[in-house]
Amino acid sequence: PAHTVVEPDATQRFKTSRSASNARRYTAVRVGFGLLSTVAAAMYLGGYSRPHHSDTELYHPSANSCGKGCDQVLDDSVGNGTQYDEAMAMSHVRLSEATYCVGSTNPTYWNCTTCDAGVAVDYVIEDNGARVLVGYDSEHEYVFVAFRGSYDVQNYIDDLDALFKAPYKDDKSSANVMAGLWDEYKKLYDDVFTAMQETALAHGTTKLALMGHSSGGGCATLLAFDVARGAVSGFEAKDIKYVTTFGSPRVGDPTFAAEYDAYNLNSARVTHFEDIVPHLPMESLGYQHVTTEIYYNEHSSSYTVCDDSADGEDDDCSNSCSPFSCTSIDDHLSYLKVVIGDAGC
Repeated sequence: PAHTVVEPDATQRFKTSRSASNARRYTAVRVGFGLLSTVAAAMYLGGYSRPHHSDTELYHPSANSCGKGCDQVLDDSVGNGTQYDEAMAMSHVRLSEATYCVGSTNPTYWNCTTCDAGVAVDYVIEDNGARVLVGYDSEHEYVFVAFRGSYDVQNYIDDLDALFKAPYKDDKSSANVMAGLWDEYKKLYDDVFTAMQETALAHGTTKLALMGHSSGGGCATLLAFDVARGAVSGFEAKDIKYVTTFGSPRVGDPTFAAEYDAYNLNSARVTHFEDIVPHLPMESLGYQHVTTEIYYNEHSSSYTVCDDSADGEDDDCSNSCSPFSCTSIDDHLSYLKVVIGDAGC
């Protein structure tokens, strides 16, 4: 694919925004995802309800249907910029898994199962259980930001704080986002912004790929929104080449989803069969996913490009398992046949 290279004077885009702060580094706590089953019970007792569809027609990708470098919009009815590339998504899920394996105690250690050659990690940012990798992919020539999902029970409880927060009032936006997720993102974003700027300068490109699993996918969505609305100095919406999330919770309300979708980003929200997390927080609490959902079947052998819209989510995709079957933790810990979490390291 054609690569977007920074303009000759692009250094000026960062000149006034470079921070002297260094990425904070803390020790992550290793705990499992046992809380999710409890949340599932509460979720369904809380009144979440959607019609069940058992006859979802799945798209079966062929080797040349939309491979590496694809520039085909797979579903024009969605009306946004999503161009799902399964080969690129595989690269992104492997990076998302690597966030569980590579820590700040030895940030140069790049020897995990999914630590691909050609990828260099320039920054490992950690704060109270949250972790972000920022670096450069020499094969695809972009700066990547990969957020790890929640890794300890308290962190996950915080993420599932379903109260709304309106952090964009200064920009005259009434969009609301999940308070717990925003708090996790907020404690990271100054260091992440700086790491992005420094990495872009070091490698001479502002091209971005943003990704993450679970709550990390939610944080990647928040970062994409910040970049698109001009809140990260040195970057613009056009610099975002990929946003790929795996098993992300709902990030905000319909206003947030509409404002996010209005930027027409190449944004793929990948879901897997009966994964519980994409159903949190419930729609009945006023939440709505951003587009575009890419829904994989149980064995990740085929997928559907879903018809999300301003009217809501596609009930023939991940929502088709509700109200009583969207409870799988196993599906949450496996994406594109890649094991996610400590077990995949």
